[in-house]
Amino acid sequence: MTPPARARGFAAVLAIAVAGAVASIGSYLAWDTLLALRHVENMRAASQADLAVRAAVKWASSAVGQDDARIDHLGESWARSPVTVAIEGVQVEGTIRDEQAKFNVNVLAGDGDRSEAEITAFKRILARAKLPESLAEAVIDWLDTDSVPAGTGGAEDAYYLGLDRPYRTAGRQITDLGELVLVKGFSAEGLARLSAYVTALPGVTRVNVNTANPELVAALLPGVPESDLRARLAQRDRQPFRTAEEFAQKLPTEAVQAATELCDVRSEYFTATGTVRVGRVDTSFSALFTRKALAVLRVVKGAGA
Repeated sequence: MTPPARARGFAAVLAIAVAGAVASIGSYLAWDTLLALRHVENMRAASQADLAVRAAVKWASSAVGQDDARIDHLGESWARSPVTVAIEGVQVEGTIRDEQAKFNVNVLAGDGDRSEAEITAFKRILARAKLPESLAEAVIDWLDTDSVPAGTGGAEDAYYLGLDRPYRTAGRQITDLGELVLVKGFSAEGLARLSAYVTALPGVTRVNVNTANPELVAALLPGVPESDLRARLAQRDRQPFRTAEEFAQKLPTEAVQAATELCDVRSEYFTATGTVRVGRVDTSFSALFTRKALAVLRVVKGAGA
């Protein structure tokens, strides 16, 4: 018996709908499978990138470990930048920089044993970064363990506990310069300017005059015209200073003490920065390491697909 025309029309429409649904399910399954494959590929690439970062940091520390530990300067092999290596689908680009080419803010952490030369230098660096010198007192209070403000610009726990979102001072050396954004008077913009001259390293370190920015060295040394200092530092490209005393020779009397107290010609701390690319995955990295035992102190990574 032949179905009525209306029934036949309904069946045709139903068949078309089912076919469309099947096609949609097939497309969805294909897309879902593709996404799953991409996810697996990205996970594998991220794992490879992680291994590549470790290898890059190890290479950087080895490169520093092979040079003359008695003196560090920009003519050494580790200072050649940047280095690019591509092996079997993995591309690594990296640079090594001397972290002691900057002023170590942690020298201000001691309770009463910091020197006037260190405090004066930091104030001059703040001025160089177009920041108020009073911030030096706030930083000293952030780092020291006492509860007495260092001056009119200082601030101890009593100030920070009175904020809408209260917290305490560090009362210790800091491991990341970004922590200073918590200090009274600092802004992210100001800290960004200061970071060109300042770092945060363990213990007490000196600035390497063979690698430091002339503007920073000028901030360390009172009474030295910057033009004269730049001319003096220009010679390090041809012949790096062998000792801090050699660098201090012929400096004005008021600058000699600061030079011998704040400056050095060798470094212990270095930073390797770069990017690893594996497939669609890019991973940036920054690793602080020390020449001593080639120990890696901190690795910061950021990934993007």
